Amino acid sequence: MKRQAKLRGGSAILSIAAFLAGCGGERDEATTLASARSYLETRQHAAAIVELKSLLQAHPESAEGRFLLGKGLLATGDAAGAEAEFSRALERGFPEKRLAVPLATALLALGRSQELIDRYDRMDLDGVEEGADLKTQVALAYAETGDTAKAAEVVAVALQRAPAYAPARLLDARLKAAGGEPTESLAIAEQVLAQEPENAQAWLLKGDLLQQDHPGSAESEAAYRQALLARADLLPALRALVAMRISQRDLDGARKEWDEMAKALPRHPQTMYYEALIAYLEGDAKRTREITQLLVRGSPENASVLLLAGQAATQLGALAEAETLLLRAMAAAPKAAEPRRALAVAYLRGGQANKALAILDFLASLIDSPRSEDGESLALAAQAYLLLGDFRKADATFERAARLLPDDRQLRVARARARLGRGQDDQPLSELAEIAAIDRGPSADLALISARLQRQEWEAALRAVDSLAEKLPTSPLPDHLRGAIAWKRHDPAGARRGFELALAKDPRYFPSVQGMVILELEENKPEAARQRIETLLQNDPKNVPAMIVMADWMVRTGAPAKQINELLERAAVTRPNDPATHLAIIDHHLRADDPTTALTAARAAVVALPSEAVLLERLGGLQLAAGDTNQAITTLATLVRAIPKSAAARLRLADAYLVAGKTDEAEDQLRLALRVDPTSLPAQRANVAMAVRQKNPAKALQLARSLQSQFPNDALGFRLEGNLEASRKNWGPAASAFRKALVLDSAGDAPERLHWVLGAAGKAAEATQFERAWLKEHPRDAGFMVHLADMAMLRSDWPAAEDGYRQVLELQPENALAMNNLAYLLVQLKKPGALPLAERAVALAPGRPEMLDTLALVHAEAKQFDQALAAQRKAVSLAPDSPGLRLALARLYLQAGDEEKARVELASLAKRGKSFSGHDEVVALLKQAGQ
Repeated sequence: MKRQAKLRGGSAILSIAAFLAGCGGERDEATTLASARSYLETRQHAAAIVELKSLLQAHPESAEGRFLLGKGLLATGDAAGAEAEFSRALERGFPEKRLAVPLATALLALGRSQELIDRYDRMDLDGVEEGADLKTQVALAYAETGDTAKAAEVVAVALQRAPAYAPARLLDARLKAAGGEPTESLAIAEQVLAQEPENAQAWLLKGDLLQQDHPGSAESEAAYRQALLARADLLPALRALVAMRISQRDLDGARKEWDEMAKALPRHPQTMYYEALIAYLEGDAKRTREITQLLVRGSPENASVLLLAGQAATQLGALAEAETLLLRAMAAAPKAAEPRRALAVAYLRGGQANKALAILDFLASLIDSPRSEDGESLALAAQAYLLLGDFRKADATFERAARLLPDDRQLRVARARARLGRGQDDQPLSELAEIAAIDRGPSADLALISARLQRQEWEAALRAVDSLAEKLPTSPLPDHLRGAIAWKRHDPAGARRGFELALAKDPRYFPSVQGMVILELEENKPEAARQRIETLLQNDPKNVPAMIVMADWMVRTGAPAKQINELLERAAVTRPNDPATHLAIIDHHLRADDPTTALTAARAAVVALPSEAVLLERLGGLQLAAGDTNQAITTLATLVRAIPKSAAARLRLADAYLVAGKTDEAEDQLRLALRVDPTSLPAQRANVAMAVRQKNPAKALQLARSLQSQFPNDALGFRLEGNLEASRKNWGPAASAFRKALVLDSAGDAPERLHWVLGAAGKAAEATQFERAWLKEHPRDAGFMVHLADMAMLRSDWPAAEDGYRQVLELQPENALAMNNLAYLLVQLKKPGALPLAERAVALAPGRPEMLDTLALVHAEAKQFDQALAAQRKAVSLAPDSPGLRLALARLYLQAGDEEKARVELASLAKRGKSFSGHDEVVALLKQAGQ
């Protein structure tokens, strides 16, 4: 009853205020302003706003009224309205220095940090506390832009002016925490609280620091509640408590915390945002959409709001709307991973697997460490590969995702998938089937389908697809998978049936459209394929993937280059802010063996989206492939600035420095890569390689053993030690290290290396014994079988090598490495059948230069020098620093009669001197080329 009385009393105050405001003529401007100030001082912001709006109807030129209304609106969370009123106050002659602090606060709340800096960085206010306050706001703006060094410099100025000024001290503490000094930060918070026990911001900082060290702890929650006792409408504390419950998956608790937030700040955008987020987590995407539509209008560049709105649209099947929202979220937060993952989910929901992969490409490339937190991207990429029918990549990617997400909510799926390993083990398959039977989601089904397909258990895979279809009765995905499986089984009629059933459910389902196009091209019906794509574009004129496929079809059929480029330009105009579109265009030119145009397209893409990391990475790689090392270094340095906490980006820059011969700079980047991510295995591996390059085996061995200590369950450190010892012909220690690697995670090529080391040590009997034992335990280990065939080829045992590769292809018909090696062997033996194998290997692994090198060799053997040169040039573009590939290209130029181009390549190789093992051949070929 008391609470109701209080609420009635509050309503009465507002009613009286409104009544008095309506009687503007009875009160002069000064009286109304004084009343409004009183309301603001007592935190009755709603009453103050009513008074002031009424005043401004009668006195629109009142600068003081505009100023006070701005303060009231700012206090209620309407930063946009506050900024507008402050601007109007300035226009009416209000002193800028008086409103500098509140206007700075509004700009900060609106995310306009750079504008705040430009406006107030050099302004000094007369009052000691006011001056410190403004400097603190400027420092906060610098921190928001990522310039923490400048932020610390400015907050130091604030503290010089007012050493006891709590807001500056607390910001200084936050900066120290961000710099890795949480203990000192907590001490500052405690000092402030000792002087000001009711300082809400100090309690908030304490809560944040405790939450950082112990998420969800009772101590951090208690600190937030103390902050709210001091100030009931302290937004960050209210938000932290809601977020804490959400992270604990306690939606009932989150809803209760949100109720308190709504009481304190009923119309605040953050209150609305968390209502929308809780609704989304409760499965009410419709309600989420209703709220976020309002929020997007008020905050059109807020990445969090755009992300949530896009996710809700995806859930509701409004995929075009989702794409637009999520692209805007990516533009608003170009370094954030979550908008990309959400967009990939939307693309997968719409069957656009290639676009999903393009979005995930850069994120997936960063996932090189088992400690990465972005395993979700790999799981999405695996689904995309599965959708495209690339079962081999799907299987490998699911396995990586399983290793990266050992504690994810899909724990059983991940563990079961990871345990499938290299051998034949039915127990994890049974576990996946059990999970799929009880789990309402499709994750276990997709993992099970991928594993069955990898083992070529077609009927079992189809039964798993049937189970998936029961969960997704209206989705075209199960029918598409049936079609893809039929295609893999060389059953075009079954493939057509599956794709057509998928298209009957969704005529715009692009994977099935693409499947039908491939079928029609294989059946030598190019016009039917063209008509199918054109029909899709007529029904969906903004379908960029269809445009890319049409461009590829035009290349195949010899269409004029001008028409192809016009279509690709249309694709870029249709989705100018979509990096996936730019990547597709670049890849199209690479497939058409036109790296120069691909490089031009990459430059244009970076001009359009200058902060897009995936485009910077691609441009740098193309510049490196074109031999423009200095430009590549510049581009990759920009990439590092765009994502400074990415070890992978620094590794790419280090590679570019190595190509340029700048070893010291490369070493600096490797050191920085480890500093930003000490757990990055690729960075650790690169540092070991650098030590080897610098002929410092002791350091390399020390680094490898350090890896073993850091990651005792990961095989990489032992594999590196084994390789180092083997390079020094210390066969015993090498074998010992590889044996330890065999029983750990990520064993990789440890079985192959151990077998080789035993042979190199002269222990042929022991090597044979290990070979038999390993194959008995792992009869499906295709990697080990390829190794055995390679060893047979090295000792010129051609029949054993050929038999080995053919056994691998019986086990794994799409093993690109076995295809490639068998094609090479057939060329050496002058046997037929090499060309289709080499072409298929390149189709399966288009980015592998060694595959293109073999294809070039096969074409050259058939005197098809144009095709041979095209393949070899592409191989060189993918590995520009490989002297072996360049030497092969020079040989081909000579065989084709182009001595001038041969001399250019050979002259470049000659500069390497005798450090290149092919130096003598280079000298001989230069003479042959007339130099």
